[in-house]
Amino acid sequence: PADPGAWAVHIRADPVDVSYDPFTTGGNTRVLMMPTAGDKQVPPDTGAAMARAAGLLGSWDRDPDQYGPESGWRALYAPDARMGMSADDFLVTTHALEGDPSFFRFPDNPIVQEVVYDVDNVSDGTAEWSCGDSDWSAIIGENNCPDELDGQEVFYGVPHPSWGGLRLDSPRGDGTADAFRLPVLRPGGQHGIYNAQSFRAFDADAYMVDFTVRYLATAGRRTDHLAGCDCSAADTANITLDGEPAYPVWGDRDCETDELKLCDEACTEGWGMAVPDESACITP
Repeated sequence: PADPGAWAVHIRADPVDVSYDPFTTGGNTRVLMMPTAGDKQVPPDTGAAMARAAGLLGSWDRDPDQYGPESGWRALYAPDARMGMSADDFLVTTHALEGDPSFFRFPDNPIVQEVVYDVDNVSDGTAEWSCGDSDWSAIIGENNCPDELDGQEVFYGVPHPSWGGLRLDSPRGDGTADAFRLPVLRPGGQHGIYNAQSFRAFDADAYMVDFTVRYLATAGRRTDHLAGCDCSAADTANITLDGEPAYPVWGDRDCETDELKLCDEACTEGWGMAVPDESACITP
């Protein structure tokens, strides 16, 4: 009973009837499923399996009025015009469900071949990572760069669609939608979303936090793609502790303002961000 695949179907395809309980309210919950590409702790195929059961990769209800026998009369198996195959098949053929860079599925990827495929491409092809110490994933040996490039500031990307990204939304018909995203945070995969990584060419961690917060704040009404909005704040925060300035720190020093990627006006509006005049913290 704890298997997500067992209850994912009840998210929208077969909602649970709780009308017997007079104290139950709601029924308007929308779902954003977001496994992370190449995750070795929670493999992406498990997240995709849950999305498949929920109908987020396409409904598996038989609909002969919309789909023919070539797709099993179901949206799940119908080809998406963008890639000429179903979303499910796309995740399989790009090895996104496998999510293991050690298989070297992309031998033609420039510089580094031990990478995963970026199906959603939230960076619009601008994401890059370094073999040098400017990226901490290189310092800890998780950049998968060849030995001859280890420690060098050589930048590389990962394979991604030329037509944008998968970015699956499942509208509910009332202005809201459930959604499925499979973001690439690091070229060889990453477990979950981290804090903002503003030193990168594209900060996918910050972008996905912004995307998630906006989704929650709008109760599933906003899933649109904001190109280039990998920022983490509308402005620098004025934080005080017992009336004294309290700046964010990195180790034993204050963070500099250029270590925070601020949003421009369009991204601030698009994400719905706001910064209070002061965030005051008072100790007991």
